[in-house]
Amino acid sequence: MMSAAAACSGHSVEVADRPSSEPDISPELSDPSSRIAGSPLTLRYDDGGILFSRSDRGEIGAVRLSDGVSFEYDPTAVSLTINGVALDLYEACLLQRRDNVEWHRLTLDDRKTTIFIVTDI
Repeated sequence: MMSAAAACSGHSVEVADRPSSEPDISPELSDPSSRIAGSPLTLRYDDGGILFSRSDRGEIGAVRLSDGVSFEYDPTAVSLTINGVALDLYEACLLQRRDNVEWHRLTLDDRKTTIFIVTDI
């Protein structure tokens, strides 16, 4: 998990000898399905009618065809938009890269809301 901590960008500070208060994320890390999961939006590729994309520059996006709900995440600029509205991020981490899949964890500026983005690379 130390490599994941090194991949984080944001304002986090490590405190030694303190028990972790983070929830167990192993279920997220064991599911390689392309998705964005968390408040205020959950879209899963395997639900049907949802198209995921990834640009040559690494930007990740998806749109639900039935109503146009969409998101765009640029890991380079550390920016997330949902339906064209930018959300303020406190932290963005690339949790792992395995078998052509990436797992990203985003924490919104409220420091309580967590969003996972999983995508093929």
